[in-house]
Amino acid sequence: MNDDTPPQEPRPAREPIFNPKAFEAAPVVALTVVMVAIHAWISYADISTANNVYGDYAFIAVEFWGGNSLYTAISHALLHGSWMHLGFNMVAFFALGSACWKIMGSARFFIFFALTAIAGAALFAAFRPDEHSVLVGASGVIFGLIAAIKRVDYRIRALRGQDVRMAMLRFIGIIIAINLVIGFFPIDDGSGFTGASVAWEAHVGGFLLGWLITPWLVRFWPQ
Repeated sequence: MNDDTPPQEPRPAREPIFNPKAFEAAPVVALTVVMVAIHAWISYADISTANNVYGDYAFIAVEFWGGNSLYTAISHALLHGSWMHLGFNMVAFFALGSACWKIMGSARFFIFFALTAIAGAALFAAFRPDEHSVLVGASGVIFGLIAAIKRVDYRIRALRGQDVRMAMLRFIGIIIAINLVIGFFPIDDGSGFTGASVAWEAHVGGFLLGWLITPWLVRFWPQ
């Protein structure tokens, strides 16, 4: 007797819930852990200690132009105003940072983080030279990561014969326009900073520098 039942195809391997490959991006994981640890410490410290940390490591434009605490142009990116602020930034940073790490490598990724943080702080200071407004958060770096991913994508599309010039200009314009709009609306993220608003200058600064330096920081620029 013949068995006409077709053989069953083997079941595809099931992906583990905890996939170690998602954590291969060592600098992204390390920076994420550092930012979470810092905010946890600030959250559970007394008010005086928390204020001292923000006072010493947050970015303040008027102090920057006075030549004081220049290191805050980078250190501000490791601080956040609230758990909500931190949560949104860490989701974006981990996703985008992991993708960028694959094309940059660890050393270049750290350089990219520092440079886009500085660019965000510098543009923030340029628009608010006399203000004591406090800038914290990795948003400038995150917009730099967005720029890096799109810059490589447009490069690949151009090499395939597509004319991407208008698409690139449109994308840059949309990013800047969105940030200009949201910058006018005050937010309440639980940080306690009165009259806090989105630091669109830091977003745009990080984005523009990220766009410019990506060809020099990726390991293999598409040719």
